[in-house]
Amino acid sequence: MRCPWCQSLDDKVVDSRLAEEGVVIRRRRECLSCGRRFTTYERLEEAPLWVAKRAGQREPFDRVKVVAGIRAATKNRPVTEEQLEELAQQVEEALRGEGAEVTSQQIGWPSSSVSVSWTTWPTSGSRPSTRICRHR
Repeated sequence: MRCPWCQSLDDKVVDSRLAEEGVVIRRRRECLSCGRRFTTYERLEEAPLWVAKRAGQREPFDRVKVVAGIRAATKNRPVTEEQLEELAQQVEEALRGEGAEVTSQQIGWPSSSVSVSWTTWPTSGSRPSTRICRHR
């Protein structure tokens, strides 16, 4: 690793710890040339997920677009942002299981392997007004 102060490539690892719930390795390093310490982080680089459009072009997968689509589909429903993000995460995980490139139709609702149905019940008595069911 190159020292950020003297640009030397000679260093030693002083300490290594897991960070961010075990997803990242944090390393404290000491430069052998100037003696200063610095921190590096190592994380797994995920392969990019590509979306093949109908017209033939390819673009990187964008989870924000999935959330926006789900938000539009659930407009005027009592769905929280956490539920939207959780569902978008599940959709992305399911798509990554399909391979490095997926079609836009595979992302569409409900053609992915993860779908959610929001069933509205009459608001009478003690029954909830909305029930969220996850289907795999």
